[in-house]
Amino acid sequence: MVVGAAVACAFVLLRHTGPAANLSGFLVGAVAGPSLLIGFLVINSARKSGQKFGDWRWLPSSPTMAAVGLAGWAAGAAHVWFYATEVTRWLVG
Repeated sequence: MVVGAAVACAFVLLRHTGPAANLSGFLVGAVAGPSLLIGFLVINSARKSGQKFGDWRWLPSSPTMAAVGLAGWAAGAAHVWFYATEVTRWLVG
């Protein structure tokens, strides 16, 4: 997810604006984010079922990743809104 966010930021920093930047933000936030969250939760459940699982007391992994996944999904939803706005501007104008 960090790599995807870096790619999305690279689009903006390289002056790729408009639909391309918002499409990459949507793909990272709304598609890759929840997919990686699901993968993490499956692997984390398998690790928890074993006898030797330790988690940090001050930053538990499952709620933290759920919050990161939800934030990524929300950012992806915002990007799809801006992507639709840019595409409709391109189609109309």
